[in-house]
Amino acid sequence: MGEGRCVKSVMKESVEGGGSPRHQEWELTTCEALLPFMCRINACPDGTYHCSNGRCVNAGFVCDGQNDCGDGSDELNCPSRCQHHLESSGDIIQSPGYPGKYESLANCKWTLEGPRGTNIILQVRS
Repeated sequence: MGEGRCVKSVMKESVEGGGSPRHQEWELTTCEALLPFMCRINACPDGTYHCSNGRCVNAGFVCDGQNDCGDGSDELNCPSRCQHHLESSGDIIQSPGYPGKYESLANCKWTLEGPRGTNIILQVRS
């Protein structure tokens, strides 16, 4: 593979006699060596929506009540529907309009996604 055209940050100890603290340097490396840390998601053209599964659909199809992406991501966080997707950690989730109540017979869907390899603990207060 040889030398690449990508750089990586490395921490090095100073060699000077004063015992200086570690410092950051840049080194050339092969781009293949950095792939686990690079995002390899194809972009979508203008006027389209990037689905969570990588597909691109017409932006006009978002929040139209149809699962155009195939994974439902084009129907999440729509203001007229009660479907929500939260991807983070340590947050407090509150229903829309809190402390108000949901509308009568509301059929809501919450998708909670935490960091890979972690558990989600959900505590519900009414």
